[in-house]
Amino acid sequence: MKYFSYVLTLLVLLSCDDEAVKTVEFNVNDLKHEDYSKNIIDLSTDSIMSYPYPFIHGEYLLLCDMRKGLDGKAIHIFDTKSLKYMASTASMGEDPGKIMRIGEVALSDNSSIFWVPDFAKLKLFKFNIDSAINNSEYLPDENIKFNNEKFLSRLKVLNESKAYGTGIQVLSQNEFRASLGLWDFQTNAVEFIDNEHPKLENQKVNALFDYSYSNNLMALAYTNCNLMTVFDDDANILFHLTHKYEPIFDNKQKKKFFGHVEFSDDLIFATYLGEDKMYLNEFKRPVSRMAEKILVFDLKGSLVKVIDLKEGIQAFTVDAKNNRIFCFFPNREAPIGYINL
Repeated sequence: MKYFSYVLTLLVLLSCDDEAVKTVEFNVNDLKHEDYSKNIIDLSTDSIMSYPYPFIHGEYLLLCDMRKGLDGKAIHIFDTKSLKYMASTASMGEDPGKIMRIGEVALSDNSSIFWVPDFAKLKLFKFNIDSAINNSEYLPDENIKFNNEKFLSRLKVLNESKAYGTGIQVLSQNEFRASLGLWDFQTNAVEFIDNEHPKLENQKVNALFDYSYSNNLMALAYTNCNLMTVFDDDANILFHLTHKYEPIFDNKQKKKFFGHVEFSDDLIFATYLGEDKMYLNEFKRPVSRMAEKILVFDLKGSLVKVIDLKEGIQAFTVDAKNNRIFCFFPNREAPIGYINL
């Protein structure tokens, strides 16, 4: 009996130790918040963009206008070193090869290729960046179909045969649930990977995704949960990342936590709010509150830097080669700005 009790106690201790290894806590107030608000440089563009999301892909900066109407082109390409405008692509319209309702650019491990989802035609279009720069009439002629009830959002393409991303399971007309998802291009099957924090089970959660091609790591950063989960490329959980003074999940939670997330070299960058997602303006109207800080973690989950831009950030991308961060600031006159780190 004593031996049984000893073994049981040992198993409990090992279980607790395993859980401690898998959960890393941080506190945004443990580090000095570095004020970069006066260091924001506006990116001059000739094209008028209403909602431009930035992406670094190889030697190029892609600006994707997420609210582009059915005319003109939605993606604008710049050289990352000189910031010179190179070309525009992703023609909008109903014709073959054109896009009706654009989604976020899906990058790939091939720096000459990127993909663009069309949520009206339910197709993922494959773009060749050199063709787009050299041919103003270029239209993609290769695409993969997907369905509108089970698909990936914010995906990254691996080996042009599969993609990981935020798996979106539509529950009803106005409800969905996000989890890690895998899309097999060969079979066109989308799999939702049932590997998440136990407190999220059966909860309606939303998350943003990124994949590190250099480190073969993935991250899901949850917007309505105090949680980021980092996986290896086999979808095994390496650790959970959570603010130490907030519950991981609360059904009555009105706060917004993580937002855009991105790997860069051996670091993880993520916007973070940690406050009520809505507030009343001077006219007593509800307004969505946006994150103004970018948290920087190492690959073990330790918080190493807090970047305070004092401007609402909708999306960002890290240009590691030129040591910059490009941000989309919806409330600034010039929506795209960047800082030098």
